[in-house]
Amino acid sequence: MEERISLYERLRRLLPAYAQLFGFSFFTNILVLVPSIYLMQVGERVFTSKSYETLLFLTAIAVFLMIVMSILHWLRGESLKRIALNLDEQLRGKVFAAVHRFGRRSVDGPRYFNDLDAVRDALSGPFIPALFDTLLSPIFLIVLFIIHPVFGFLGLTVTLLLGGLSAMNLMIVERPNKNAREAQAKALEFAVATNRNVETARSMGMVAGLGERWINFHGRAAGWQTLAQQRSAGITGLIRFIRMSQMILIIGVGALLYLDDAVSQGATYASMLIMMRGLGPVEALVGQWRSVSNARAAVQRLNKLLAEADQFQTSLSLPRPAGHLTASGVVVGTPGKKGTLVRDVSFSLQAGRILAIIGDSGAGKSCLLRTLAGIWSPTGGTVALDGHSLTHWDPGELGRYVGYVPQDVDMLPGTVAENISRFYPASAENEALLFEAAELAGVTDLIQSLPNGFNTILGPNGHVLSGGQRQRIALARAVYGRPVIVFLDEPNSALDARGEALLIAAVQRLKAQGTTVILVTHKMNMLPYCDDVLVMHSGALQAYGQREEILQRLPHQKPTPLKVIEGHRGS
Repeated sequence: MEERISLYERLRRLLPAYAQLFGFSFFTNILVLVPSIYLMQVGERVFTSKSYETLLFLTAIAVFLMIVMSILHWLRGESLKRIALNLDEQLRGKVFAAVHRFGRRSVDGPRYFNDLDAVRDALSGPFIPALFDTLLSPIFLIVLFIIHPVFGFLGLTVTLLLGGLSAMNLMIVERPNKNAREAQAKALEFAVATNRNVETARSMGMVAGLGERWINFHGRAAGWQTLAQQRSAGITGLIRFIRMSQMILIIGVGALLYLDDAVSQGATYASMLIMMRGLGPVEALVGQWRSVSNARAAVQRLNKLLAEADQFQTSLSLPRPAGHLTASGVVVGTPGKKGTLVRDVSFSLQAGRILAIIGDSGAGKSCLLRTLAGIWSPTGGTVALDGHSLTHWDPGELGRYVGYVPQDVDMLPGTVAENISRFYPASAENEALLFEAAELAGVTDLIQSLPNGFNTILGPNGHVLSGGQRQRIALARAVYGRPVIVFLDEPNSALDARGEALLIAAVQRLKAQGTTVILVTHKMNMLPYCDDVLVMHSGALQAYGQREEILQRLPHQKPTPLKVIEGHRGS
């Protein structure tokens, strides 16, 4: 079993590598002094001696050392990239699995992937080198003190002044920037939801109203950003003034010292270069602080996500279940909000039986189904498959035993074959299961009618399927791999009479194979083919039992059986 460690612990384990790079940076910062020393030597030796040989010798040494410095800088950059990439390789699979383990939708899922990119970029970007160089800035101050104490005190004063102003600037803009990020997330979430329903919005003239709502969200984000900029404007201007004036200060002070014969002319110019180099990392560090702040927030979100996912890891591989499902006191709350959607539902369904969940709209049928399928985690109670709580199963392993058709079916970018086969690697065994699933679901003829058959590209930029076609392809995907339990959420909502007949035939074949089927339906004509019925009302279980027993208690429900198509191949 893989060791469970937090993201913070993973980052702490990188500290030895960064410590070595910090020591490595010591030499690069020493070599940064080469241009200043070269300038001093040229001023004091070449200009006085007018020696071509001395100039050539000094230049050759300086160029060689600058080449070495460039190589060291490149090696440091490559090392940072490798460290960041190694952490990314450790986390990318975990983040993807964790996001989909909890069914993150809307903007939440992409946000976590962007968080992973933000962490990698922060670890491999210019912030770490700037931090190292800032910590080594005292080297330059020491050199300035060696040249002349006045230069040293001047450099120390400017460094402390810039550092203090920068810290103050970060403190006053932290809160507005945080609020701006939250507002931007809400604006993006609303934009994604609007784009997903753009056809409905356009057909009913909702675009203008939705646009006003998005403008409001976007305006809040822009307002917080503007407030942050206004708060920092004065301090930023003062920092800019000090940065631009430091050259004048050191040249002026150097000129006074030169007039007093305290330093040479070359030492004055060299001190100017050293001070600029010593303060450069501080300025770079301040410039990168916003990206670092975003990366810090990203680390917090990722650590929380991965910590939640670790709770569901299993220590051993459980045997293939038979399909016996048990719900004990299941309570389901609204994801991310307060409120209860399902209250205290308990029942036991034997393997190989067909259960219909019925009830009025809003009764909690789909919420219960998602929880039984392991898509949602119950806020109370447990759901068990063959006696093992769903939390004890590895999600990837459990998924091979489960089939699911959602109420709103969408196809993933890929071929028909890839969608049905759940994107498992191509193999002779998987191809056999693919054709078996298509035959069982009755979609073989449907697939043959598509432009490229099983190789037809689906998804946002692929072939457009009707709602009924998507539902039938989704049924084939659900039964792929001979699952032990299949969950169907309104599987006939977009089907015509023939499609419904093919659906019933598929359900009966699943029953004959010993597969457990749980379906949510509003259409009573599917009940004659079910063994058991569960009635939901206002989020609570109203009745549960064998079909005939429940239908006798619901005299207003008179289901009409559908004509089942035998020996079908679909159309």
